[in-house]
Amino acid sequence: YPLKKEIVSHIDQRKVTFHCGHPFHVNRWLQEGKVDIAPCSSICLLTQESFNIALPLGVASKGEVHSVYLGAGPEHREFCYQLTKTFDSVRELFDIAYMKFGNDFRSISKYLFQQQKESYFFSLSHEELPPLVLSSASETSNILLRLLITISCGEKVYLAMVQKGQTLQSQTMKPLKLVIGDNALKYSSLFETTYDLGKIWYDLTSLPFVFAVWQQSKKNIDESWKKSIRDLAGLAEKKMRADPHSYYPSRAFLDCFERPVALDQYWRSLHYTLKLQDMQGLLLYLCLAKELLKKPPVYSTLSKLARLENSQSSLENFSL
Repeated sequence: YPLKKEIVSHIDQRKVTFHCGHPFHVNRWLQEGKVDIAPCSSICLLTQESFNIALPLGVASKGEVHSVYLGAGPEHREFCYQLTKTFDSVRELFDIAYMKFGNDFRSISKYLFQQQKESYFFSLSHEELPPLVLSSASETSNILLRLLITISCGEKVYLAMVQKGQTLQSQTMKPLKLVIGDNALKYSSLFETTYDLGKIWYDLTSLPFVFAVWQQSKKNIDESWKKSIRDLAGLAEKKMRADPHSYYPSRAFLDCFERPVALDQYWRSLHYTLKLQDMQGLLLYLCLAKELLKKPPVYSTLSKLARLENSQSSLENFSL
């Protein structure tokens, strides 16, 4: 919301048309050519060959993001205990992989999936697994959760949970739910526990997670527009921390119990400008997703990200 407000306030709307929607819709609009540039889901860099990074800007968090979590109830305590216990072992695997391969994230990803095939840290039976309901609004978050469960518990566990989630009427246990965006801020109090995916990712990898990146398709974008967006993103970042109340909506944003949501805390957990560590986190996520999905990657994008990751130069003039 802060960056959107700055863009709408400062860019002449007689020269440009704005569209707003969930990540799923934004991704489709860029693919269809309805928009020329947009903060699209990070996974699109892997799945959409025509998409490319337009700017070193996005939506990222170094730890808790507050708006992307797995919501759990009391019936999920044993599963969540087992899952969090496996994260300790997975964290050790990441540490070993970093020691072996440094910042070679493709080799790290292959190693992690190979180790996952050979080691299982999870001890619940199929009958004890809870149903899992994913989000229809963000494929990046869906893939992130799938990665975390698959690497920790095995692909069969994830697939069984999703299958149960698709047949809820025949299930006796309530589902775990992946909740994102405004709904995550609004309904967190309905769950006994929430597991923040940004925090889990950071705890395992020691890298930020990039949920969205400003992307363009094959059309060339005027450099003056890009500069304006970058300048406004920098302004929004500063104000989110120094004066977040200037971004508060006219009507208070309330949770499901009619209590004000701490938007300032939420905004302070985010950043827009993507620096070297953010690009490393993005590259690691895309490499892991490539192994997970078993799809041919967009090699041009991965190679550009790899060059950026290995670069020691400033990102000030970066453009892909």
